[in-house]
Amino acid sequence: MKFTWEPRDVVVGQVVGQHGRTERWMIGYDPRDPDDSKFVIVSLEDGMIVNRRLTIVGVADYLSQSGDYPVELFDFVKRADARAKAES
Repeated sequence: MKFTWEPRDVVVGQVVGQHGRTERWMIGYDPRDPDDSKFVIVSLEDGMIVNRRLTIVGVADYLSQSGDYPVELFDFVKRADARAKAES
């Protein structure tokens, strides 16, 4: 299942990932950046910042391309993937 992010879907503090991976990421921001490029993606495993100085559109694009989605949707995506596999 492909999950496409829109800028309105991006919420600071939201945890994202993929149900096949153990690492989780959190959407954060750096308040020191005065312009719109203040968003970051932070690993919950080791605190690594994978991207910084992203706009909200940049976060949506990055998460869409990486295949990450909100952890709240893991069960839904897992069932959708299983259903698609069974139908093919």
